[in-house]
Amino acid sequence: MLTAASREFAVPAALTVGFLLGFLLGVFLGAQLLSGFLLACGYLPDPAFAFDSVQALVRTVPGMWLLRFLHVNGATTAFVLMSCHWAKAFAVHSYAYPREHVWWTGCAIVALLMLAAFTGYVLVWGQISYWALTVITNLATAIPLVGSDLLTALWGGEVLNAHSLGRFYCVHFLVPLALCGLAGVHLLVLHQMHGKLSAELMSAGGKDQLPFGPCSA
Repeated sequence: MLTAASREFAVPAALTVGFLLGFLLGVFLGAQLLSGFLLACGYLPDPAFAFDSVQALVRTVPGMWLLRFLHVNGATTAFVLMSCHWAKAFAVHSYAYPREHVWWTGCAIVALLMLAAFTGYVLVWGQISYWALTVITNLATAIPLVGSDLLTALWGGEVLNAHSLGRFYCVHFLVPLALCGLAGVHLLVLHQMHGKLSAELMSAGGKDQLPFGPCSA
């Protein structure tokens, strides 16, 4: 039985696993932040030492091989969950009025996730990641008039150098912090739509309701 206080955040009892995808993404974001911070403690953002520092970290520090494995594969899992979350949003027409703001904040989160994943891939500074960075950033030259200048600004010079790696390291470190803020905005907008969302869910899955969490019981 719901009290007056818990009814404000009541949810339909017929919730499915699909509605937990956003929560799972939040869990993975937290895990990525923690593992990334610990890995950053032993990483050297210098072209001469970056690759060796990663190898030394996973080969000589106990448990770091597992932490890096979880960090790398956690990013892949997050994209799988994001794809499922996005597909579910399409299925329930979350992009349409009046929930378009939830959709657009979610799209911004996807863009930041892609940026974080790409910059993290670059930080290893191996042959594959080096040439991946070269190819992807050279796409900027397709922009008329300012393309070449933009590429120089991204690289910090005419060729990839220590400044380039330092910039991508800073981006990789700062983007997850921006992701946390944007995820908070996403949740805020979602809860503002809570009444309409619950109505949609009840029409699809029954009228029985449960408290959102123990604190609201």
